[in-house]
Amino acid sequence: MGHYSNLRISSNLDQTQESVSSDEIYIQVKYAIPIFWLALFKAEDIHSLQNEEGLSYYVFRATILKSCETFESRLNIWSALYNDEKVEILAQSFLQYLQRTPTFSVELNMTDMMGMMIDPLSIEAKNEMLAMINFIEEKYRDPSCPSPSKYWLPKSFELKTPQHRYLDIDGLGESLLPCTEVDAWLKRNETLNDSVENKLNRSFDEAHFYRILLSKEETSSNIPLNFKHRFLFLTRIKNRQLRKWLFQIFFFNEILFFFLLWLSICLTSIFLVFEIKTFSYLEISGIAIGIIALSYFIFRKIVKRIYLLKN
Repeated sequence: MGHYSNLRISSNLDQTQESVSSDEIYIQVKYAIPIFWLALFKAEDIHSLQNEEGLSYYVFRATILKSCETFESRLNIWSALYNDEKVEILAQSFLQYLQRTPTFSVELNMTDMMGMMIDPLSIEAKNEMLAMINFIEEKYRDPSCPSPSKYWLPKSFELKTPQHRYLDIDGLGESLLPCTEVDAWLKRNETLNDSVENKLNRSFDEAHFYRILLSKEETSSNIPLNFKHRFLFLTRIKNRQLRKWLFQIFFFNEILFFFLLWLSICLTSIFLVFEIKTFSYLEISGIAIGIIALSYFIFRKIVKRIYLLKN
């Protein structure tokens, strides 16, 4: 299960059937709308269709020739938007892919994706699609203008991994649209990033995490992506004083918990020894050794927390 955006390249401009024929190109991307797909259309390309239940929904639809002309007119967007010339190389490859595709129409259906946030069968869906086109048009006029925070836009405009290319940019990836120069760089960069991240995670100990948690106004950017910790949720709190106060409460409660656990086990063991007088000396010795071992384990945790809190 999931929410998809669908790009359909067909020989029939008036296609109304939801089933896909063997001579069509049908591409799905999960939980994302590749930005190249949006750049294929204009506001007049929004069409209202009806599903099998007779309910109206909206799609982008245009001839392949018109979509190619629209996309080609917007090639100036990508290098400035991503601050990376490799995105423009991908845009040229994407355009050439469409130009040599022997079909007549291109359709972009985002009903499933929009259904996560709004009613995709309402006029609100059409307004959302108009907002997408307005964003592209604004970037065409001024690629450096601020980008809004929308669920249909990438969280950040960057091209660093093959996943960025597939989900955020062209929706085709290396398998459908090989681009040797770009793909080779993305693979090298992904391998390098994985190596650096692994080194960061190995060197990022608990004490370092606490120092960042207590001393920085913003913490999220300082925490490695794969770092897991029971107090990691505190990094979402921007107020440093509140974050520090909550951390000290939780940390002190952990120390108190281990102390009370040790105390309850000791008192229970002493009660059993004095109440049940049939214990042999060997059994009593075993209980004593168990308490000593458990006390060592618990007090190690307590001392570690006191040391971390002190420092």
